[in-house]
Amino acid sequence: MFRTPIKIDEPNFTISHEDKIFLMGSCFAENIYRRLYALQYQSILNPFGILYNPLSISKAINAILSKKRYKINDLFQHNGLWHSYDHHGAFSNPDMEIVLKQINDSILEAHHFLAKSSVLVITLGTANVFELINNQEIVANCHKVPNHQFRRRRLAIDEIVENMNQWISELSKFGDDKIASQRKIILTVSPIRHIRDGLVENQRSKSTLLLAISELEKLLPNVFYFPSYEILIDDLRDYRFYEKDMIHPSEVAIDFIWSKFGNTFFDEKTENLNKEIQQIVNALGHRLLHPETEESLKFKSNLMEKIEKLKLKYPFLKKL
Repeated sequence: MFRTPIKIDEPNFTISHEDKIFLMGSCFAENIYRRLYALQYQSILNPFGILYNPLSISKAINAILSKKRYKINDLFQHNGLWHSYDHHGAFSNPDMEIVLKQINDSILEAHHFLAKSSVLVITLGTANVFELINNQEIVANCHKVPNHQFRRRRLAIDEIVENMNQWISELSKFGDDKIASQRKIILTVSPIRHIRDGLVENQRSKSTLLLAISELEKLLPNVFYFPSYEILIDDLRDYRFYEKDMIHPSEVAIDFIWSKFGNTFFDEKTENLNKEIQQIVNALGHRLLHPETEESLKFKSNLMEKIEKLKLKYPFLKKL
């Protein structure tokens, strides 16, 4: 056997299609979201765009909790575009009003969704941050502003714990009382390496995140750590499981991590429903060579009937 399989702690909760799942963090969160979305889970991803460091994620969640309204003084102009230091470049635009509308609409949508969310999946990417020299503000994205305007530093473990503890505790009082009291936070560290920091600094950064999460687990009973990072680095442990850049995990690796995620959080009933939905998704993606034939028409009719039966049985499956 040429692996060292990782033992994942058993959580005291499961995830089902009836849960609303709020995902935020690094681009690895997108990999998990894509699979949840394909299987019809009710989920929302990165209302501020991709975020990497825990303090920017904390700031974003606090803004969502308070329904913050961004105004012109929250933006800046650079290279012909209006930007927010709190947001990914996907929100940037030459028109300031469009930027503000996109940001504020996204916050409002996220606020309402988060109030009903029973599970949060937060993926931390790095403990290294860029801090504006003129006001010590930590930015989520530099937007190609010249480097001399920033100071680069690594967050302290206590700094991460204090910031994340604040909003996780606040969440226990946010939204429906029953949902809020039982809300679960899944924290994970992205297995994507930040090579620009150098391999040594990348490890120090990831270690800082891991130690901070360990402290949060001790403080907060609703926090659960899922070891995405260790599954790739220590279990798979082979460049076969990376893309050509040797930084990002391959689809095979992501599928393997996803299977571990499912084994950890899905019960048998949910796994069976996943299989039913996947069969339908595969059938919908099937290209009929001769769509006008009786056989093809029967195939489509049977498929539509199967979809309608599934929707009647599970009313929350609206996207099929």
